[in-house]
Amino acid sequence: MKNNLRLSLSSYSLKNQGLIGRRMPVPMMSVYWKGDEISPKEDSQLIARSSMDGDIVEIKEKPLYKGLEQALTKSADWIYAKLI
Repeated sequence: MKNNLRLSLSSYSLKNQGLIGRRMPVPMMSVYWKGDEISPKEDSQLIARSSMDGDIVEIKEKPLYKGLEQALTKSADWIYAKLI
């Protein structure tokens, strides 16, 4: 059961998809939740470093909705800046 889950989840791995491990010209941004064990800051840093124009955004733990709103605003601003 565990091996099946591991195999299934490995297909979602950004490293297995070739998106991490070499620097690409495509801008990439990663959003992470402060203190999250499943997707820690280090993973977001790997994603950002795999792009020549990468960035990371942290979602604060508390207050929850304010942190989510700030992350969404920063993400939208980042995308807008890349498109203009």
